[in-house]
Amino acid sequence: MSEATSLSVSIGGGTSKLVAKLAAGRAKPRPGAAAPSDGVCIVAPGAEAEFLLQFALADLPGVGPKAQARLARLGWRTVRDVAPLERSALVARLGEREGTWLYDRVRGVDRSSVEPEREAKSLSRDETFAADVDDDAALGAKLRALADRASADLRDLGLAARTVTVKLRDADFTTRQASRTLPEAVRSDRAVSAVARQLLRRLRATRRMPARLLGVALSHLVRGGPDAQLSLLDVPPESSVETERDRAIARAIDAARQRFGPDALGRGNP
Repeated sequence: MSEATSLSVSIGGGTSKLVAKLAAGRAKPRPGAAAPSDGVCIVAPGAEAEFLLQFALADLPGVGPKAQARLARLGWRTVRDVAPLERSALVARLGEREGTWLYDRVRGVDRSSVEPEREAKSLSRDETFAADVDDDAALGAKLRALADRASADLRDLGLAARTVTVKLRDADFTTRQASRTLPEAVRSDRAVSAVARQLLRRLRATRRMPARLLGVALSHLVRGGPDAQLSLLDVPPESSVETERDRAIARAIDAARQRFGPDALGRGNP
């Protein structure tokens, strides 16, 4: 697929949805990595627990900001921190349900079923850096690239989003998020990127540390064609986050990329 379309594809495989999802993330190309990824990561049966040791607890689906803060207060930030603990120790600190859940997850155990036809509730793009990044300009450039890719994914699916979320993982594995829900759904590169930049500035102003991971997520998705009116409310033009010009530029970029490849055209610096 890479040779035919110039698109990067990552494939993860494992004995559970949890392991496969994390493996797919590990298979993504990582700029600056010592060795390039071939886009495939398969975790053999029996190797799940060892594979999980490289991840932060925040990487586990279901461990949100509140859970991360609670676990951090106990001194647990990575899978390696928790993996040696007995189930009874986790239950004693977290309760039966949460303790058992975490005990299973850090070993790669996930009994949830696969639902291949489920409607997407959100789209996200993120990047784990080979070396921590603390320069605002460098982070801004990486955020912009992630936002552009996420908004392109939206348009490919005929969707728009009302909520933009930026995720930032600090060098000490603290993961923080900031979100903004808009009065109208957006889909253009410029609109998504502009909101994401505001959120990143807010996160960096609250706590400034070198960043290990940066991500952009789009949620509250609505369906609409390229020329559809995307406003969910009667929003005055002067208050709109996204203009018709933004949408027209996005359509032109998509057309060029479809004809000449994903790197054929992009936006200049603001």
